[in-house]
Amino acid sequence: MTPPRVYKNTDLPWLDQIPIDWKTSRAKAIFRLVTEKSSAAHGMELLSVYTHIGVRPRKDLEQRGNKASNTDGYWLVKRGDIVVNKLLAWMGAVGVSHYEGVTSPAYDILRPRVEVITDYYHFLFRTPLYLQLFKSRSRGIMDMRLRLYFDQFGQLPIPVPPVEEQVAIVQYLNFITRKITKVIAAKRQLIKTLNESKLSIVRSTVLKGLDPNVFGISIGPGSRLDGPPDWGVLRLKYVTRFSYGESLPALKRSGAEFVVYGSNGPVGKSSASNTLEPTIIVGRKGSYGKVNFSKSKCFAIDTTYFIDSRNTHNDLRWLYYLLQVIDLDKLSQDTGVPGLSRENAYQKIVPVPALSVQQEIALKLDVEVQRVDRVISVVAESVNKLVEYQSRIITDVVTGRLDVRNAAADLPREDEPLSSTIDVRNISGIEDDNEFSEVQP
Repeated sequence: MTPPRVYKNTDLPWLDQIPIDWKTSRAKAIFRLVTEKSSAAHGMELLSVYTHIGVRPRKDLEQRGNKASNTDGYWLVKRGDIVVNKLLAWMGAVGVSHYEGVTSPAYDILRPRVEVITDYYHFLFRTPLYLQLFKSRSRGIMDMRLRLYFDQFGQLPIPVPPVEEQVAIVQYLNFITRKITKVIAAKRQLIKTLNESKLSIVRSTVLKGLDPNVFGISIGPGSRLDGPPDWGVLRLKYVTRFSYGESLPALKRSGAEFVVYGSNGPVGKSSASNTLEPTIIVGRKGSYGKVNFSKSKCFAIDTTYFIDSRNTHNDLRWLYYLLQVIDLDKLSQDTGVPGLSRENAYQKIVPVPALSVQQEIALKLDVEVQRVDRVISVVAESVNKLVEYQSRIITDVVTGRLDVRNAAADLPREDEPLSSTIDVRNISGIEDDNEFSEVQP
């Protein structure tokens, strides 16, 4: 057992105390900037640093970014180096590399000058505390143009625990973050399953109506469409039209504030409006085909289409559910920026019941969907709590507020499966406030 921790004051406004045996130092005294260029035809892994997962080989995540055609002359990265994306460091794009490889000259490579455990600094540099410091030290006229150069990074004071405690901290945080990540992954899978279940309910009800035993209706040779035989079958262009969303020029601003809608939902507020209420919003560019519904008056931005009472004589809530299940996201235009063409969407063949039946379907789905959404909301909130807990405990540990030396000594060996230590009894997320109390030091 280690003796009780004793603290000392610092002159840092954001870290008032640290353990008495810890030191503080400028980052440039601990790390040096390395600019070693790779040779031609080097054959090494191309590495990137991501805000949520740290440094990874690009080939494992090529779908998340552009693939470099030539990496000759890129910076060499060694295991244990800290990789910093100068442009996105303040958003968390900084981390330790566990790989040998190369990375873009747009990144900075930091290599220790002294004996340290760089995984400790991986955790430290990704805390909200240091991300805020990175932002304050970055240069640029707006957030998306901020750059953190090493002359500023190097000036940041950083704690320097004894190396043996850095080892204990890394061992403890690896354990606790792996454990939390497993439970978060299970909860997110549950959310995915619930969303799939919800979509299945919507699909069945919209396409078949309120009677689950109905047969399909013919829509042409060799093809059928679900729905009662007394329903109509129409192309979407006869059911509704899509109006283009607009940009936000100053001349449209009238002084009244409305919700601004994009393809992923509300994105802010504006004093302009181009729709009545309520309104369906359909993604046109980017997240094309995604469907959202606004109950209040809103402004649909220019990457979307919108549908309000001026665009259709059908029930808007029924139409909202219908648009969710006719696979608009598969109707991509062959352009530089994939998008949804109105002309393609208009050709979709859909079942159309009488207006009174549409209203009954919409009413039933409102109840069913809200029931599932309430469960999803509970699980999502539990995920948010776990993410917040993980961030808080990492910050407390790497700044010395929480002493984990004894806890680290009692952890299972790295080769022991962690699944046996994970409590999944509350995987629904309804009663999980104390899920990790047993591993707190």
